[in-house]
This record gives sequence, structure tokens and C-alpha cells, in this order.
Amino acid sequence: MHLLKGESHVTLPRFAQEQDIDVMVMGSVARGFIDRLLLGSTVERVLDELACDILVIKQPGFVSPVKP
Repeated sequence: MHLLKGESHVTLPRFAQEQDIDVMVMGSVARGFIDRLLLGSTVERVLDELACDILVIKQPGFVSPVKP
């Protein structure tokens, strides 16, 4: 386990490169449209910067708004 200090979209990509990480696993919390607009999405910001694959885990009970 590692504790990194700083902005996620800066520290996580640097850490992934330093540690030669192939897949990074992150948790994600579902937010409403206004929250995403005001706060942004950490996962989206990190995804844009990571050179490795990313696996996003949703919270228990999450129901996708997208219908198959």
C-alpha cells in the first residue's frame, strides 16, 4: 500500500511510471450531473494522463443508467 500526496492526475501517472505498473485499479463514486460539472471526475482526469490500463470499480449497488 502506498500513500501519495498531491493531485491525483499528477501523482498517480508519475507513480505508475516509476513502479512500472501495467494496470491501476481505482474506485469510483457515482455522482449526479451537477456534482460532476462542479467537481469533475478524478477517474476521467487520471485516465487522460495514465500510460497504463485502468480498471474502475463502482460502489456496491451501482445500477448503470445505460440500458443494454
